[in-house]
Amino acid sequence: MALAVELARAKAALAGLSGTASDAQLTVELAAAEAQVAALCGWPPDDDGVRGFGAGTFTLYPSASRSEPRLLPLPFEPSAVTTVHSDTSYVYGSGSLVSSSDYTITRDGLWRTDGGAWTLAPRALRVVCEAGWDAGEAPSEVEAAVVAQLVHRWRVLRPGQGVPSASGRDGSVQRDALTAVPQLVQELAALSPVWRWRAHVG
Repeated sequence: MALAVELARAKAALAGLSGTASDAQLTVELAAAEAQVAALCGWPPDDDGVRGFGAGTFTLYPSASRSEPRLLPLPFEPSAVTTVHSDTSYVYGSGSLVSSSDYTITRDGLWRTDGGAWTLAPRALRVVCEAGWDAGEAPSEVEAAVVAQLVHRWRVLRPGQGVPSASGRDGSVQRDALTAVPQLVQELAALSPVWRWRAHVG
């Protein structure tokens, strides 16, 4: 999965950072920042095990809505659905494939249009889909949240790498606490379409 936020955009947010000497480390921190915001918004890792907003393929095992049996909520709005299987034997073969004409992608998830209902059996539903954005194409609110988290990591966390804690006027702060998502990042993420999607489904 490629990053959804471009390196140039990230560098522009860090005043005084020029040249390419820090590009490798900055890319690592950018990937970590994007993963943290994606986790905050409830996005799972893609099929390569990478968490972020970059375009990728996801294999999901969602649970159908108990209040609305025609609805299959997803953790994000997919850009495309490759296959949907409904199989209580967990084989997910061709015989359990749900026809694409039997459902539609809505803001709520996958909605049955054939009058049927999704099974409530655990892990019986498997969805393979595409989601995320190519570099530079993520919504501005998503980009802003990721960049804000990067700035936090670069200015607060990075100087403390290799030490268990950082000292301040109020005493020592454990390094693990420095990886937390600041309030500003949470507020920016809450304004983004990925957060609204999560809140709407959840």
